[in-house]
Amino acid sequence: MPENFFTDNADLQFRLEQLDLSQVVELHEDGYRYQDLYPGAPRNYRDAKDNYRLLLTALGEICATRVAPQAAAELPVMISTELISSPPRGSPS
Repeated sequence: MPENFFTDNADLQFRLEQLDLSQVVELHEDGYRYQDLYPGAPRNYRDAKDNYRLLLTALGEICATRVAPQAAAELPVMISTELISSPPRGSPS
């Protein structure tokens, strides 16, 4: 299983790098007007894109190391034509 769903996926990284999201990011960041109010606020498109890359890296790691293993353990099982839900957490299997 991957350790990070973002950094282990070259296609996702390529897309983020190649997409021109400047207009969308400028709208989302409200014209970068928060840079004087908050030290971590992006100053420009490049800074915002770097912030998004950091966020995607953190989320990729959380999803790969915590969410995916838990989801795999709780997948429902199909037996014959009857769907059997996974047991509730903490109950014996």
